[in-house]
Amino acid sequence: MAVFAIILPDCACRSHAAFFADLWSLRPERQLAVKARWLLCRTFHVDATFSLISKNIMKLQQMYLSFLVAFGLVISVPGHCDELSERASMNKYVKLMMQTQNVTELEALSSTYLSTQARTSSGIWKLTVFNTAISLAFDSRHKGPAYWALAEKWARNWVEHYPESPAAHIAYAQMLLNHGWSFRGTGYAKDVEAQNWAPFAEYTQQARTYLETHKTIAAKDPSWYELMAVVAKQQSWPEREFSKLINEGLERYPAFYQIYFAAIGYYGPKWGGNAESIEKFAQAALKRTQSSEGFGMYARIYWVASQTNYDDRLFSDSLVDWPVMKKGIDDVLKKYPDNWNINNFARFACLSGDKKKTAELISRMDTPPLMAAWDQISDFQQCKDWAYAEQATSDKSLHTDTQ
Repeated sequence: MAVFAIILPDCACRSHAAFFADLWSLRPERQLAVKARWLLCRTFHVDATFSLISKNIMKLQQMYLSFLVAFGLVISVPGHCDELSERASMNKYVKLMMQTQNVTELEALSSTYLSTQARTSSGIWKLTVFNTAISLAFDSRHKGPAYWALAEKWARNWVEHYPESPAAHIAYAQMLLNHGWSFRGTGYAKDVEAQNWAPFAEYTQQARTYLETHKTIAAKDPSWYELMAVVAKQQSWPEREFSKLINEGLERYPAFYQIYFAAIGYYGPKWGGNAESIEKFAQAALKRTQSSEGFGMYARIYWVASQTNYDDRLFSDSLVDWPVMKKGIDDVLKKYPDNWNINNFARFACLSGDKKKTAELISRMDTPPLMAAWDQISDFQQCKDWAYAEQATSDKSLHTDTQ
């Protein structure tokens, strides 16, 4: 049995008993919120293998969720899942729905995430986690034509069943892009075999044509701009043309992180950009979002820049302003004090050489270090020993001075 995840996929992260275990420590209005969440999980607990949800039930789910959001019942409840568990749960569920060709449930899930702009424990849109799960299912490691014929058939089936669905068109375009990457591979450009560049370019162009043809529908989902930014990077668009695309997307969807993150791919040195371009964009993004995100967007952008371009060299090779990024870390953690955020930010503090901030963030970790953030346990231990040694020395000196 699997928990039906259209409304609250994090139902899968906790048992029903765990929901009610919290009730007696909460105020009455908070108890109502937790009960509402449990009711959603209970109502839509189904055998995912044989699940066939009708359009009427999908409408009921959306109406019910809208009611809860309107009265603050969903938004006011803190998430019970950590970030990595939420992502793993989503990936597993989406994969199952794709394997069983249950596009009805996928449509309901994507529609709900788009309309509610629900976020994960770390603050990322759940729509993004959903799209990532779809992309992973179109596995670019597969080279055979038969695999991609089936992938195309599956994506086409969703579009045919829901021609007015932004998510269906986004998924089809993602399939085309991933098909192209099956030729290129994920290695360095210098290692790509010459004959593989043509099909890579061909499928990139097919994705662009498809996205532009279906823009009226597909761009109702901000992910349209994210995928178009990927196309622009792969086709090496002129900066003026790329900026026009990004600015249009951010005017429509200023709160959708992935448009900002996709832009870093274009501006980064791996695709012909440079550190100056990233910093210029990061400062502009900070100004655009400061009223709602504080300095958080700046920190998030350089987190992505580290992942996509710099890795451990962020503070040596980029133009990141650590004092500004540190403010951004504080602003992100005010809203989303998830261990995934804390672990990653502790690592950045260590890389920056800020012992005090490293010690502060490590002290906030209430679980063992997350290896997805630190790579190796030895990296975490070195940062911890380094930061706490400084703290211990300071404490000892203070104690001596007061004797």
